[in-house]
Amino acid sequence: MSNIKIYFDDRILELTGDSAEPTPLTHQRFFHNPSPQLLSEIIGNLESGSYNHVLLSGRQTLFSEICAHFRRITAGGGIIFNSRDELLIMYRRGKWDLPKGKQDEGESDVECALRECTEETGLKNLSVIRSFGITFHTYSGKRSAIFKETKWFLMKWAGDEPLIPQTEEDITELRWVSVFDLPDYMDQTYGSIREILQKIHESV
Repeated sequence: MSNIKIYFDDRILELTGDSAEPTPLTHQRFFHNPSPQLLSEIIGNLESGSYNHVLLSGRQTLFSEICAHFRRITAGGGIIFNSRDELLIMYRRGKWDLPKGKQDEGESDVECALRECTEETGLKNLSVIRSFGITFHTYSGKRSAIFKETKWFLMKWAGDEPLIPQTEEDITELRWVSVFDLPDYMDQTYGSIREILQKIHESV
């Protein structure tokens, strides 16, 4: 399988199908085919911050075994560009973020992403260009730990409506930024969002 990264804030649980040994400077811990008990310990150490970057290899069921430790949520998000090729980012709860949200029952992935982007930004004239991959991250919910799978879509905005941050979702600022300036925001964002911003910045 290709490498999958699961973010615990800025800490990473990485699954790989490669048989090569990990790079010591990159991966703090390496485990091959961990037992269910050891896998639980690994997840606990990532949640507590005892581990920073773990590489796992082995059986094909590892991903589903990890997911079984969490309540799983599917979400959709948008990477929105305007006519000046600027990217829309938002400030929420002390971090720079991208618009995204939980998928409603019966919604397609694209419908979810478009709805969430409109709700969180006020932009309505959005068109989807293509898929932009999937990110995985965990966080503490009110009743249980959450595993969120977010399906991202590259979008273009061609309207003239004003930006309206969704304050009930704690969004306090919306900002158009040049892709060349994205490194200025990477230290104040989430690990999974940083991965997206890095891909965008490296593509120009």
